[in-house]
Amino acid sequence: MPALIAVSIRDQAAALDFIINALNQDGTRFFQTTGDGYTLLVVDESVMPASLNDADLVIVRDDVLLFSANTDSTVIAASGLQSPSLFEQPAFTGALGWLPADSYNITIYADVVNDILAASASMDADTASAMEMLEQIGFSMDSVGPVVVGFTILDGSVLTIDEAQAYDPAAMPMMIAIPGPVDMTFAARIPAGVPLALHGTGLKTQLEATAQSYSALFEAMAAQPGMDADEIEAARAQVEKQLMQVNNLFTSFTDLNFNEDVLSWMDGDAIAFIGFSPDINASSPMGLMAAFPLEFGVGMEATDPAKAQAAVEGFTKALNQLAAMANVSMGSSGSASQPADEITVTTDTLNGVSVTVVTLISKDLPWPVELLMGANDSVFALGTRGAVSAMFAADGGLTSNPEFQAAQAYMLPNPTAVAWLNPAGLLPLADLAEAMTDPSSSGSDAAS
Repeated sequence: MPALIAVSIRDQAAALDFIINALNQDGTRFFQTTGDGYTLLVVDESVMPASLNDADLVIVRDDVLLFSANTDSTVIAASGLQSPSLFEQPAFTGALGWLPADSYNITIYADVVNDILAASASMDADTASAMEMLEQIGFSMDSVGPVVVGFTILDGSVLTIDEAQAYDPAAMPMMIAIPGPVDMTFAARIPAGVPLALHGTGLKTQLEATAQSYSALFEAMAAQPGMDADEIEAARAQVEKQLMQVNNLFTSFTDLNFNEDVLSWMDGDAIAFIGFSPDINASSPMGLMAAFPLEFGVGMEATDPAKAQAAVEGFTKALNQLAAMANVSMGSSGSASQPADEITVTTDTLNGVSVTVVTLISKDLPWPVELLMGANDSVFALGTRGAVSAMFAADGGLTSNPEFQAAQAYMLPNPTAVAWLNPAGLLPLADLAEAMTDPSSSGSDAAS
């Protein structure tokens, strides 16, 4: 595969000396020749080869250092007569215009789809058939543009990576569902100090698009030459039967229809996050014995509060049945000296909301593990006690974190998804790693 790397230089003689010294120190042989304004080094050759098309080359000009591998236009590039250059290509200049910053320290441009289309004439039958199948399920290769990525540092301290790619949604309706922008106020339900959080929207739309893609895939497979349409139809019928069985099982446990009673209202904002419990002391291994060390949660906007509450009731019904079956199984392994593990399902009130509390009590754990679930008029929440409480309270949360507020200034307008990673929030892991390797750590630290 042809490759060409260009590095801007200010001193041609110094660059040439550096490259020659490096090759000599490595024991690599090379052939050196000069042209009009450039020096050409042919690597792994002692004489000038008959063709440079498959050679590895180093070209040193007064302003640029070129590293070439299997590049058939190398001689033209070396003489400075490369035309048309990449910068003269509308696809390249247009892609650069998609990036929001004025300039970048590093820019990556890839027009992979164009290369695939250019090679389509020489594709083997299987590859061509696969390409045709993609088009039949709604994915058109020529509807996807090049990718451009820019790396820069804004305001002297903010590492920023921008990526852009153009595509035509109308040409791939079965493959990509475009969600709307997230509502940043919903991030107030994420605890302010979490080290990792995700915020998106449109779960229902995404899942429905995926289901349509699979249906279209079966149709495309059945239309392919040499495929047995009856076998493909039987396979699709089998998948649909299995999905129906799963839905019926879900209904038998919850009294809910998944599509109508659950998925139908899950098209708003969604959040997921994980952090550390404020009740642990990570400076000592024994400090982890104080409480369950993690706080995590998943929240869905309750676009239909009545259905969200009905989902909680249905899930609670299922949890009661599953807990009863689990307790029967675990109870048979217990004894008088070593009680069996136990799962309980109870109710509680948290921030004025009735919640279901699933508690696991195990002889192998120093603390009980709780998982809470509930819904109010704004959010369906699932997670640990602290996480669910934060989602119901929505008292500022992540949007009140000064570091998050500062980061928002560098977000693109109307983002469809936001990911938050705060390394400072991972400090308890560093404390724990230090404590695990420090022999002076003791259980007394847990009370400090």
